[in-house]
Amino acid sequence: METVAIYLTSMALGGAQRIARNLCAGLVDKGYNVDVILVDARGELLDDLPKEASVVNLDANRVVTSVLPLTQYLRRRQPDVLYSMMTECNVIATVSHKLARTDTRLVVSEHNTPTASASTRKDRFVLRLVPHTYPHADHIVTVSKGVRDDLRTLLDHSPVDISVVYNPIAVEEIRTQAQEPLDHPWFQKRRDRCRAERGSTRTTEGVRYVAAGV
Repeated sequence: METVAIYLTSMALGGAQRIARNLCAGLVDKGYNVDVILVDARGELLDDLPKEASVVNLDANRVVTSVLPLTQYLRRRQPDVLYSMMTECNVIATVSHKLARTDTRLVVSEHNTPTASASTRKDRFVLRLVPHTYPHADHIVTVSKGVRDDLRTLLDHSPVDISVVYNPIAVEEIRTQAQEPLDHPWFQKRRDRCRAERGSTRTTEGVRYVAAGV
C-alpha cells in the first residue's frame, strides 16, 4: 500500500492541525501507510492521531531549518506522496523535494487566502517565494474556490494544476459531541436561543459575515 507523508509545523491546537488529524484518520481507514512529518513534534492534538500513523519529528526550531531534515527523510523513506500544509511549509517542501531527487509526488495545499493572510514582514517574504516554488509541485490543492482564484493571481496564472478539495470533516465525532450535555452555568441561566462560534477573528475567517447572519 502507498505511503502518504503529511508535512506541517506541529500538532498544536489549530485549524490546519485538525484538518491534518482528520485527513490522517481518513487515509488510515483507507489502508494507506501514513507518516506525519512535524517540524516540531509537540501539541495538544498529537494524542488524537491514529495509532497506526507514524510521527516523524524533524526536531527543527523553525520551518526554514527543517529543509535538510525533511530532505533526509525523503531520501530515506521515499514516500509515494508528500502532502504539505500551509504556505511556509509548502515553500520548504518544494525545496526539499528538489534536493531529495526522489520519485515522491509532491502536493502542496493552501488553507487560507494567501494575499489576505500575509500580515507580517515574514509572511510577505514567504509570499514572494510562492511563484518561484509552487510550480515545481506535482499538484496544488486549495480548500475553496476563493483561495484557488487568489492563488492563481499570485502565480500570475501559470499553467499549474490546482484542485479545490474542501476540508475533511469528522462528522461522527461532531454528532457524538452534539449529544453531550451543556453543563456550563452560562448556558443554564439563558432562556433564549444561543449560537456559539469558535475560530480566529482574522479577516480571512469571515467572522463578521457569520455574526451578521445571526
